[in-house]
Amino acid sequence: MYLIKHSKITEFTNFNHIYQIGYDDNSKKQCFRGFQLLENNHLSPFFENTAILGLYETRYNDIDSDDWVGVLSPKFFQKAQSFKPITAIDLDNFLGKTKKDVIGFSIRQTQRNIILQGNMYHKDFSKVFRMIIDEAGIDYDIRRGTKKLFVLPSGHQVYANIFSNAVIAKKWVYEKYIKEVLKPCYEVMSDPNNEEIREIIWRDSGYTRLTKRDTSSFKAQIGVNYYPYHTFICERFWTMFLNMNDLQITQYPYE
Repeated sequence: MYLIKHSKITEFTNFNHIYQIGYDDNSKKQCFRGFQLLENNHLSPFFENTAILGLYETRYNDIDSDDWVGVLSPKFFQKAQSFKPITAIDLDNFLGKTKKDVIGFSIRQTQRNIILQGNMYHKDFSKVFRMIIDEAGIDYDIRRGTKKLFVLPSGHQVYANIFSNAVIAKKWVYEKYIKEVLKPCYEVMSDPNNEEIREIIWRDSGYTRLTKRDTSSFKAQIGVNYYPYHTFICERFWTMFLNMNDLQITQYPYE
């Protein structure tokens, strides 16, 4: 169940449908009060992607096509990548003036192919990724490189890479992404009959060893005491989706 609490802040004009996910008391305290709090107290192996689908199923009819939509981590302002700290006022102003359809917050990520890059950290990653999208009916060559958006005067090359769902998009774009990519792939990954896929995605991703995070509560909620592959696969869907579609894309704060 997803309970959405609205906290209208008059000084911000573009945050009405930008949400931060709160999993527990600690994460809720980290959420910025100018965004909307999306409570997701039931943990799933898909993590925030379950909350994104829950929001889509309960609230999307109330959102105008050109409104901005984002479903962000409680640590968005700490984790979003730019070349200087992102402030709420600057972000609100940017959303109010940009002509783009999709705003990413992974400007420092210059990997040419983040699907194949997943093999460095998770065995059989690209193999199972391809199996999932094939089963979902998505025609995409995973060997395809990420779109290059532009080059900064410093020489830094900017790509349409998205990590950790750190993206804000027009509602019509976000809805297209969910319908065409996230939802069908989520259903494939959740299908108990897809035994070969499930065997791989339920492996230990190794994320706990890298981050030393406490996963003692996972066993009771998702059945394992580690991060499986699910969320690391899903976080690459946005980049694939942007490669597949002709959209106006940028990485914050560049127009």
